[in-house]
Amino acid sequence: MIFNQDASYYGQAIKNGDYRCTDLVEAVLENTKHFNSKLNAITETYPDSALQQAKKMDQCLAQMDAKTRQTLSPFYGVPYLLKDLGQFYQGHPTTAGSSLLLKSISQHTDRSLQQGLDAGLIYWGRSNVPEFGLKTVSDSKYFGKVNNPMNLSYNPGGSSGGAAAAVKAGIAPIAAASDAGGSIRVPASDTGLIGLKPSRGRIAQGPNRYRPVNGLATSLVVSRSVRDVFHSLKTFQANQKTAIHHLPLIEAPTLESLEKPLKIAYSYQHPRGLDTDPEAIIAMKKTLNTLKNLGHEVIEIDLPVDYEAVMEAYYTIMATETGQLVRQIEQNQTTIEFDQLDPLTWVTYQFAPNVPASAYIKFSAQQDLWVETMQTLHQTYDLYLTPTCSSPAVNNTDLVYPEELLSEIHQMEQLNYEAQWDVTKKAFDFTYLRTSYCPLLNITGQPGISLPVHETDKGLAMGVHFAAAIGEEYRLLQIANSLEEVGLLHTDICSVTI
Repeated sequence: MIFNQDASYYGQAIKNGDYRCTDLVEAVLENTKHFNSKLNAITETYPDSALQQAKKMDQCLAQMDAKTRQTLSPFYGVPYLLKDLGQFYQGHPTTAGSSLLLKSISQHTDRSLQQGLDAGLIYWGRSNVPEFGLKTVSDSKYFGKVNNPMNLSYNPGGSSGGAAAAVKAGIAPIAAASDAGGSIRVPASDTGLIGLKPSRGRIAQGPNRYRPVNGLATSLVVSRSVRDVFHSLKTFQANQKTAIHHLPLIEAPTLESLEKPLKIAYSYQHPRGLDTDPEAIIAMKKTLNTLKNLGHEVIEIDLPVDYEAVMEAYYTIMATETGQLVRQIEQNQTTIEFDQLDPLTWVTYQFAPNVPASAYIKFSAQQDLWVETMQTLHQTYDLYLTPTCSSPAVNNTDLVYPEELLSEIHQMEQLNYEAQWDVTKKAFDFTYLRTSYCPLLNITGQPGISLPVHETDKGLAMGVHFAAAIGEEYRLLQIANSLEEVGLLHTDICSVTI
């Protein structure tokens, strides 16, 4: 059974008695067997535990009357694909897309995942990611590249590329995603799905980790409908007073229409001073015309921050956090060699120990300034609209680093700090030049959503990106819902031929 409806549909079908939980789990497992060889979207399945859970839930449903069934959560009995990056599920492996962690078994279940289990989600496997989630394309050195269901020659973006490919192909109705610099929003844009990065402090964290990637990372889903995102937000949110960042819960039981027109700032400018692809401009114009027709005020503005400085700060944090993680893994293993790692991971491994404390002090000061700048912007404008990416999905043949850069990366260990920093920036730019709109919100903690509004002549998707003030996810979903209602969003599945 191909999943050609959203997860909320299948959750309601379970409550209505149209499907058993077991039926849906068997379907995702069967779909994986049939279609994953074309996509390489899924790296691990949990048939035993998933089917066991589904059977228990079917038994519980059999004891309920029709009225009681309707009180169950929107996702009760829905199969939910985990991402192979963090998202610890006790007794199950999580590899972060790396050969270094193939034997790593989770010793606990994350609080957010426990909330999902409590809501009736069934975890049945893990999706393919780039090594340690470092890239905005998905091409794990160990597991291999992921293919985009919209055009198999292209990549679905990253780091939640396997998740996006599985949902877009109809293998699964919904999939977990996470975002430390665009990793929900970029794959959503590249595959024609909806992807919301929540505010910092919105989603349940812990135990043990409350500031993943120095607070840059959070999680939610890639999905085919706005209501799926809303239900996911309600499922995984938490107001954790013990956590360093926390927000009041979104209490609204349903997603209501906007009460009045919004004032929306927008910019076409490429954040790094390059040319924005014509397809991204088409996507923006479609969106702006629709917003005007709906009565919203749209105003073009200059880019509100220096994105070059933003990206340099972002690269510093990502390189340091990832590199130190790899160094910690190395303590339990033999010395790590160049050929064991993705080139970008090798960059972080070599660079991280040399980053001075002053770089983190500088980041904290910049972060405060950028938060102030963006929160001030949203005192004037309800939302800020840009392309999600400056161009469509990347061809899988273009993922390999140029030989000259690869040679520099290989020699990182012999370079001084300034030369290492130069190589680090070039290595990250190879992936992030196209996606530089996104990391700002991970630094400021704002929510942002990518919406699929355009398809190119090659059949590739292009998304647009709305940002809002911290804590304003509900408003983002309201505008997304209004665009969905008028038919601007295109989230149909792309079936893969065996």
